[in-house]
Amino acid sequence: MNAIPLSYANFLILWVLQTPSHGYEIMKNIANKTNNIVTIGPATMYRSLSYYLKNGYIELISEIDNKKKYQLTSSGKELLNEQIDFLALLYDMTNQGRV
Repeated sequence: MNAIPLSYANFLILWVLQTPSHGYEIMKNIANKTNNIVTIGPATMYRSLSYYLKNGYIELISEIDNKKKYQLTSSGKELLNEQIDFLALLYDMTNQGRV
């Protein structure tokens, strides 16, 4: 999952985690920011969070009433920035080919 390109869901999870958030906040922010074009279900959310946590891309910063709040680590920021660079490349390519 750490290879570029990430899926939309996994990219957006990292993007939202630039601000510390818990799972439901992440899902809500992604839906809101994408005008409900991309929605993340609980299975995708928690599988991705587990992977990112295990591989050091995010860290658990608090747990209150079963709400686990996560934030990006420096490795997670690096992965996010690599993905943003890749998306910028795609954007530039597609703008050159518009009809």
